[in-house]
Amino acid sequence: MDSIRTSNYTYSGETNRLLVGTYKDEVFGNITASAFSQYLPATGDTLRGSAVFDSVTLRLKYDFYTYGTPDGSGQALSVYELDNPLDPKAYYVNHSDIPASALLGTKNYGVNSTDFKKFVTDGKDTIITLNVPLESSFGQRIFNSALEYRLQYIDAKATGKTAEEIAELMFINPAKFTAQYKGIAIKPTSGDKIVGFDPSSTESRIILHYHDAKDDSLTLSLPLTTVYGFNQIKTDRSGSALGEMNDFYKDYLVDGDNRYVQSGTGVVTKLDFSKFYDFADTLKNSVIHSAELVVDNVQSSTTNGPPAGLSLRMLLDNNHLNKYNAKNNQDQYDLVYFTNLRIQAAFLRYDFASSGSGAVPIIENDSAFFAAGDRIAYLPYSGTTTSYRGDWTLFFQKLSEKDDQKTRFKYFALYPTGTKTLNRAVFPKNSIKLKVFYTKSTAVAN
Repeated sequence: MDSIRTSNYTYSGETNRLLVGTYKDEVFGNITASAFSQYLPATGDTLRGSAVFDSVTLRLKYDFYTYGTPDGSGQALSVYELDNPLDPKAYYVNHSDIPASALLGTKNYGVNSTDFKKFVTDGKDTIITLNVPLESSFGQRIFNSALEYRLQYIDAKATGKTAEEIAELMFINPAKFTAQYKGIAIKPTSGDKIVGFDPSSTESRIILHYHDAKDDSLTLSLPLTTVYGFNQIKTDRSGSALGEMNDFYKDYLVDGDNRYVQSGTGVVTKLDFSKFYDFADTLKNSVIHSAELVVDNVQSSTTNGPPAGLSLRMLLDNNHLNKYNAKNNQDQYDLVYFTNLRIQAAFLRYDFASSGSGAVPIIENDSAFFAAGDRIAYLPYSGTTTSYRGDWTLFFQKLSEKDDQKTRFKYFALYPTGTKTLNRAVFPKNSIKLKVFYTKSTAVAN
């Protein structure tokens, strides 16, 4: 098992999702997902002086992802206020946690996975939301801060404060606001599936309902968009096929007939390419023409599908990901030497990408080496053949070459490409194959 980063709005170009729910998977065990998120005011506009608070609601937009039972069934969740703020510089993974003791609200709701999948298949822009009433005192505190901001803003304008000085007022300053209003945790209390909500939608927000002397039914929104959050994914594998798997970075089920991969929980399949090196060392003046990596006979499930793709990430001897270090000369040499050697998730951090500052990409904890395929970077799944397969000729050509300076990458992990799902795959260990086609020289040495 490996720790999986599950944070939202860390890198540009990746899926942002809040996962909430619980499901008993007979193979992978009991899985529980909870979501943690900040929220921020959507605007710097001020309320009228006559504004009066009425109620507060958490609204979440479904993104139609589900993992669990396929039919319609009842679910329940609870919303808590965080005791400590999220750290924008922290590295949140599937087993990260933040204390959250104050209960803000509960909700019973129904989800039909079959209907959700149909919404995705139809490709229509369907919006369905879940509304959770929250504790009135929680909303009143935020509303009082909004009224206080109104007075501070009026005073700042009257005394000639600059725009930069006004931006330091607590209610519209993200750092100061999240120091006081630390965020929320959304945790399941019962159910038989895990559901995805879309924090990137403007529909996902905390809504303060209020009225004033001029208008009724007014709202003040605090969206979950572009703020930090993550998913905590807990597993209890007792009584399941993976019951002995409890610790991270250890080998399990070495002698078993099947191999396993699951997004979100950190279950990956380890590959040992020692036999490839044994073969490559016998090649004299030979050329590899084709190298195909195949995983056949993936067990199909109408309920829970496999990951859309598997990447080939390098592992160290201790089973930790082999991560790129820009200050390490060996890493720099390998990156240049190996064709199709890449760095996983070497994206711009989201805050730099959205600011347009043109900052250099920050390569941090996601930056594991991985071997990209010739045509597509990862092994795509085919539902028609129930298999993963792809061409890795360029990489294995370099891997077979004799060069004392290069790293002989030995261990690899079949790693799911999507970390904010619970998609899972089971396949026989004998169905994992590296097919190498080569030409052997027949020339006679002088």
